[in-house]
This record gives sequence, C-alpha cells and structure tokens, in this order.
Amino acid sequence: MITFFKILAFAASFLRLEKPFISAALKFQPDLVKIVSEKCKTVFVCGSCGKTSTLIETVSAVKASGVPCKGKVAKSGEGVLCEMLKFMGEGERYLIFEADADKIEAITELVKPYAVAITNIFTDKNPDENIYKNFENAFSKFDDVIYVLNGDEPALFSFCEGSRRYFYGFRINPDFPGGNLRDEEGKICPDCNNPYKYIYNTYAHLGNYSCEVCGKTRPQLALGVDRVDAISEN
Repeated sequence: MITFFKILAFAASFLRLEKPFISAALKFQPDLVKIVSEKCKTVFVCGSCGKTSTLIETVSAVKASGVPCKGKVAKSGEGVLCEMLKFMGEGERYLIFEADADKIEAITELVKPYAVAITNIFTDKNPDENIYKNFENAFSKFDDVIYVLNGDEPALFSFCEGSRRYFYGFRINPDFPGGNLRDEEGKICPDCNNPYKYIYNTYAHLGNYSCEVCGKTRPQLALGVDRVDAISEN
C-alpha cells in the first residue's frame, strides 16, 4: 500500500495536486503520517534571515556523512508529506525544509518535525507578523522535538524551554564590518524592558548579551565559532 502511495505522490507533485491526493490518502490510510515519519526524518529551517544558506550547508554536511538527504522549500503540509513519501526508503534519511513563518503553523498541523533550526528573528524583515508567535504556535505542541537555536538571538532564550535544545553562536567577536547596526527593539529585554548589556555585539541585536535586571544571559553554546581567519564580501 505504501509503495502505491509513493508512486501516486510523484504523480501528485508533477500535477500539483498534493492537497487532494493527501486528503484521499489519509482516508484510506489514517496512520500514513506516522508510517512515513518513521522512514524519513523531517527537519525545518526557520527564521528571518539565513534559511537558504543554512539549508544548503546542512544538506551538504549530512550528505558528506553518508546519510541520504535532500533539501526543499516547504509550501504546505501536503507538499511536505508528498516529498516524504517520494524520498522514504530503507535506513536513516533526512528531508530538510526551508519554511517561512507564515506557513509553518499550518504545515505542523499535518507533519511533526524530527528537528527544528531557527536562525534569528528580525522584526524589520517581518514587519506585518509576530514570527516568534508563529514559531511558538507551530512547535509548542510537541514535546520530543530537537531544537537547534541561535544562542546569540535573545528572542530565542526561552523558546520551547524544557525541550531538547542546542544553542550555537559566536564565542568571539567576529568584528563584522558595519555589523553593529541599529535594532533598538531587539536590544530590549521583553521580560523587564531593560536594555541588554553586551560583552560583544556581533550584528544588530545578536551577540553575547545579558540582562542586569532579570538575570537573563546568553545560554551555554553547544557549538560556537572560536576563530575567524578572514572576512570579506566573498
């Protein structure tokens, strides 16, 4: 039955009929999502900036380890499930999706991620929406998802607290040319409205921050940049 669905998924994607196909498939096989998720792990890359670069580098790294992996742009839950059906097979394999904030809540109503990476949150890049709230609504309903979060992003300090979280960031000041741009909103602690203090400020509101009033400080980094050899436009 699953092989039959897999063949139909290719046809549905080609004809752009993912939604009616998945709707019909779930009526015949109600536990389809669970079955497919066991054969293909799904990762979402979210955030204001850097999603595409992060997707490309992550897919490259996973492939280099010898594990089958593909990168895609997520447009709907039905589209994601079709891609999972098409890619599933024997052994460990990953599908990594770049997902916009305004689509991720609807997507996770159908597909549960194995892991989620969030790059950053810039309000000027998403002026008409609260993307933090979008992410919270999309992922807070899961209790066993792995989160890979930008530790230099203060907005992610409490994101899905209690879950399995890994933070990354800069352990040194990279001295980006023109990096310390104005971003006053992001430099204010939302819990106590106090301006953050920075040991170093890498870009806009990102950096090694702390709040002297409520005690919030950048989380311990699981992965960090210790050395920068060169910085250029290339």
